[in-house]
Amino acid sequence: MNPQDDNSGINNSRLAEQRFRERREAIKKAKKRQALIRLLMRAAVLLAVIFVSIMLIVSSCGGDKSDDASLTQSDVPASSDKDSSEPAPDIKLPTSAPDMVTPAEINSHYVVVLNRASGKIVASKGMHEKMYPASLTKIMTLLVAFEQNKDLNKTFTVTTEIIDPLYRAEATLAGFLDGEDVTIKDLLYGTVLPSGAEAAECVAIATAGSVEKFVELMNKRAAELGLKNTHFTNVTGLYESGNYSTAYDMAVILSKTLEYDLCREILATYQYTTAPTNKHPEGVPLTSTLFSYMYGTEPEGSDILGGKTGYTFEAGYCIASFGESDGGTEYICVTAKGDSRWPAVYDQINLFSKYAK
Repeated sequence: MNPQDDNSGINNSRLAEQRFRERREAIKKAKKRQALIRLLMRAAVLLAVIFVSIMLIVSSCGGDKSDDASLTQSDVPASSDKDSSEPAPDIKLPTSAPDMVTPAEINSHYVVVLNRASGKIVASKGMHEKMYPASLTKIMTLLVAFEQNKDLNKTFTVTTEIIDPLYRAEATLAGFLDGEDVTIKDLLYGTVLPSGAEAAECVAIATAGSVEKFVELMNKRAAELGLKNTHFTNVTGLYESGNYSTAYDMAVILSKTLEYDLCREILATYQYTTAPTNKHPEGVPLTSTLFSYMYGTEPEGSDILGGKTGYTFEAGYCIASFGESDGGTEYICVTAKGDSRWPAVYDQINLFSKYAK
């Protein structure tokens, strides 16, 4: 045998063995990579499950501290407490009633249904628990502005300084423009029907000289109405931790507002066009947010005549409405912190169907 051939065979054998070891190491590395990828994928799935679970828990509990509708006592300003020397409220409604609405019946977290004729609360669910009212705030804006203004034909000039911050805050706007001269009456319609934030701030400034001074009037009016669990920090309902109320307090505010014919008319209007202005020669068309979602005739045995909707992330979906049973009895229904729009609308329909008799 040729020694060179023998050495060649040995070399080939060693080369084959080296390649085998390299392939084995490559396979081991590939398996490690695959195992690592599987581990990372499982971790990602686990994290996703944990995240979804946390979100569901937060949602069911009312959110984080900025979304907590049951405010702590520290959120209540000391000035909200009334002493015994203060006069009795100018509107009297019952302040207590057992919770009669179960979570299975109604999606909204907070509920009150009031028979205005008898003053009896016929349904409730956490009606005294503090919550964020969102644009239901504008019902108080309407009430105070109407009571404070003797000349509703007086005009106010809308400015960019009012519109722009609200636009950046993604607030709902009625559609008034910079330099537009609008009557107080039309600003009230713009505040309620499309929930126009610029209309609310304009009517506040026209009434009191500034939004801050108007808010003081709102809180004074709340105190006069005997509301100990309501405090306002703005006129629009945009989220601020100090802007809170309860379903019961909002029912009181709405009940008082309905005592004025024009306020009742505004709250009950589906569509309205403002008077011609220097920016809109044909007027500004306005549509009720409430009647954009219902006709009002859906409840069996009663009709929803008007009201106001509201929504922010922290407040959830809120509706304050008034209606009449087929027998002619008037009811107020306030629902707050609904999880989504249509369940909140159906809550109103179902509550009127069941309790407005």
